[in-house]
Amino acid sequence: MAELEISEPYSPLETFSLPEWEPFGLKVELKREDLSHPFISGNKWRKLKYPLIEASKLGKTKLLTFGGPWSNHILATAAAGAKYGFKTTGIIRGEPITNPVLNLAQLFGMKLHFCSREAYKNKEQLASQYLSENDYLIPEGGDCLAGEKGAGEVLQQ
Repeated sequence: MAELEISEPYSPLETFSLPEWEPFGLKVELKREDLSHPFISGNKWRKLKYPLIEASKLGKTKLLTFGGPWSNHILATAAAGAKYGFKTTGIIRGEPITNPVLNLAQLFGMKLHFCSREAYKNKEQLASQYLSENDYLIPEGGDCLAGEKGAGEVLQQ
């Protein structure tokens, strides 16, 4: 199977300077990771990059992850799944609600499963209820070695 290709995100440097800084030759450069994608932006893009590549290498067709009802990670995973051809499932902490983040995740095709805050504490058990052989598990927030590898790439730029 061919490796999933994910191009580097658009994240320009913006330079800021104030008149008060000029005598000291100071300027600030801000890397605009927030401009990389409207829904998979910043560290979320970077933390999902290698889990997506790994899921593809393993022949997985679905992504399973966790998050709260306002989770940027849930939305980013849903958008990345739609962009790169994965079905997505999100296990959401708390009672069923509707909000713009979850609505967008569903528009990107994510299936949502709500669980109690108590049940959410045992994500391993929850994952076992929803994982199939076609699923690739991405921890909450992309908090894994593959996610760290992607997040670390910003330092190389």
